[in-house]
Amino acid sequence: MTLALLGLGGCATKTPETVGQAARAGSTGAERAARAEAPAAAARISPPPPIDAALIGQAYAGARSYAGTLSCTGCADRNLTLTVFADGTFRLREIESAPSERTSSLAAGAAAAAARKTSFDAGRWSTAPGRADLLLLHGAATGSRLLRRAVPDGLTVLDHEGREIRGLSGTTLTRLSQVDPLPGPMRLAGLYSRAGGLGAFDDCATSRRLAVAASGGDPALDAAYLAIRRTPDETVLAVVDAYFVPKAAGQVHEELRVTAFVQAMRAARCDDIFGSRP
Repeated sequence: MTLALLGLGGCATKTPETVGQAARAGSTGAERAARAEAPAAAARISPPPPIDAALIGQAYAGARSYAGTLSCTGCADRNLTLTVFADGTFRLREIESAPSERTSSLAAGAAAAAARKTSFDAGRWSTAPGRADLLLLHGAATGSRLLRRAVPDGLTVLDHEGREIRGLSGTTLTRLSQVDPLPGPMRLAGLYSRAGGLGAFDDCATSRRLAVAASGGDPALDAAYLAIRRTPDETVLAVVDAYFVPKAAGQVHEELRVTAFVQAMRAARCDDIFGSRP
């Protein structure tokens, strides 16, 4: 029994780690798009920006968060936290822990915990036609997932045929008492532009337009944009690492805080990375 049945072990959709490679592969020869890349030494993980807890309830009204641990014999545990937002988007955090954390000594378990792998996914959710109890997640990193509403207030992970998964325990995610916005950081690809001194990012995974925080981010994104654009209002495809930061009521409910610029490409599209979206 492997977790690949859930789409957790790999899929046809390109993962965030390979979006830059995909874009380069699609822009070779005479039609190669102008691009700018951050040097390898520039890769970093910045601490999360401070978030006013009082804003979470305002910014994410109608959102729900669920969490659980998927496990099976010989498999790495997958600690999942899923938040579905009222605008039809979702974010998912997955923390992988080794079987040794459950079975070995305390010291070995602590060492394994330190090596846990954390990954994120984001995309859009929908209900299945004629089945309001089935939730479809269309993610950028791991493709499609299928879940079924469970009594009293949970979501059960199913296989791609809509069946419960044998040999896997903890498949029902329980609803959390508070919304977890899962701010990141996560790798995002989107169409970036500037107007009136402000940056805007059209996220490829969710089709949402997000304002880019004017301060506290990585200035390399704007430097790259200015270097490769041909007209003042041109849109370029950018790959960045970023946090989602909630905004006060009455405004767009969140903005992006870019922590690291990865790559920017002129004359490229979201489909060049992800293919056609559902």
